[in-house]
Amino acid sequence: MNRPRTAALALAALATAGCVSMDLFQVWRDPNYQPAPVHRVFVVALTPEPQDRPTFENAIAHAIQLRGFEVATAAANLAPGPVDDAKVAAYARDNHVDLVIVQHLTSLAVAQPDIAPADASGETIVYKAMSYPKEPIWNGAMGAHNFVTFPEVAASLATSLVNHLLKAQILVR
Repeated sequence: MNRPRTAALALAALATAGCVSMDLFQVWRDPNYQPAPVHRVFVVALTPEPQDRPTFENAIAHAIQLRGFEVATAAANLAPGPVDDAKVAAYARDNHVDLVIVQHLTSLAVAQPDIAPADASGETIVYKAMSYPKEPIWNGAMGAHNFVTFPEVAASLATSLVNHLLKAQILVR
């Protein structure tokens, strides 16, 4: 087996073995926010490439559903194209949404086989639906390192995000 192929296989093995590292930093929670039961959540992802949006929204939605909450995504419920705050607010209002989660992927360095794994960073902002998009209740910046595929980083980010939202008493049953 040649050396570049061995390196690529080793990198893939590390990634699939759960070696994606996820760092959470710059967390802020509204000190006046009073936890309240959440039934419905609406997830919006803003990504550098529009075709990646459903991957990130679906990963977050899946992680939230696993915790017993109802969830919908912008990709599945709004027209394709740029996300419009007025349409998100209207969807949230019309569908009795409690929280709107906006994941903004701010950078994405694509994996280069045999050279380097990919890195990504992003910011997540959570709003009570009735105050979207003016008054966030939680904000966290995250970075993911050593991943190979978009679904891999999306799943890692989603799991980390949901765990932090549960701990911060933003997602409350």
